[in-house]
Amino acid sequence: MQNTSVEEALQKFMAQPGPETAFGLIVSCRGYLNNIAASWRELSLSREEKIRELASEMLLVLLEDFNVGRALHSRSVLAFVHQKLKRLTRPYQARATAFGLAGDLPEVGRTGFTPLRLAFADEIFATVRNFLADYPDANTAQLAFLFVHVFPEVPWASRLLADYEGTEPDRRLEADKKRMASFNQNLRIRFRDLKNGDWRDITEWSGGERSHLAWRIISISPAEVEHKTETELQRLDVWRESIDRRQPQSQQDLLAALRVFSSLRRQRSVVADSEPQILAAEEAAPWGDTPDLLLQLIGRPREISGVAAETEEWPDLAAFARQAVEVEDPEFNRLAESISCWFAELYRAKSKNSGQNRNKVVKYS
Repeated sequence: MQNTSVEEALQKFMAQPGPETAFGLIVSCRGYLNNIAASWRELSLSREEKIRELASEMLLVLLEDFNVGRALHSRSVLAFVHQKLKRLTRPYQARATAFGLAGDLPEVGRTGFTPLRLAFADEIFATVRNFLADYPDANTAQLAFLFVHVFPEVPWASRLLADYEGTEPDRRLEADKKRMASFNQNLRIRFRDLKNGDWRDITEWSGGERSHLAWRIISISPAEVEHKTETELQRLDVWRESIDRRQPQSQQDLLAALRVFSSLRRQRSVVADSEPQILAAEEAAPWGDTPDLLLQLIGRPREISGVAAETEEWPDLAAFARQAVEVEDPEFNRLAESISCWFAELYRAKSKNSGQNRNKVVKYS
């Protein structure tokens, strides 16, 4: 199959990220970005603000979520990006802004990311991901995985696991409350060692920056799991987006989620300077003694009892690429140039800090 112009622009960008290739990618996605922006029913945002957020989110996802160790087809990458972008247009499904400050900031500000702030976001993400993937107690780890990656409510996840295991729900819940209290306490201890800042400084970030970090933690990139788990990962994403927690849940959805978690564990290397062994299940700390750190990081759904809308099929981006784009759009081009320059600054700093320019590049076979 011959690549579309969008796929070709993506391949050029991922092979050599920079202002020129970023500009080419954004321009090639003009029809797509305009279409997504038009479906974003937020009257307080202009078309320019919507496109700026969508394009910058796209570049951040590509910068952060794919690496040289994975061979992914460009359509898989575009599907994952589309899933991330559609969340910006679904305010009724979105989670409350992290740190319990829902409604105080609009869903904008991603281009406020500086190299230092993005490095801090990278560190927070890696800390949470590695901590969960390496957690020694399997019961706690599975509970925390469902909390972060499906629905952020301990009683719901505890009941789901109890039904699956055939154990008594109330007894399991009491143990799970202690497990999650311990998990949060130990994660706070790990956060004391963050090198790029104090995690509480995130309260001063823009809504767009905080939302980007929250969804980066919640979502799992195809590059983070084994290729054989791709079907289960897609099922996990659909489950999260369409869940009605008031109804009985499919055990097949739960099994898919647990397979994704097992694959994520295998893909994540053990952190060299990990904390000493943690006895998570028997902590005596009272439940609710301190704010739930995980919930502060990922936020809570605005409609906690609501039902998510049905997920849409991922679009054929080739159709957008075939749309007539002969007419120039100077305003769009100026916006694309501005975003491309911002991205180039982030990429240069990230490459310099990593010492390996191709750590975040997708290879195509």
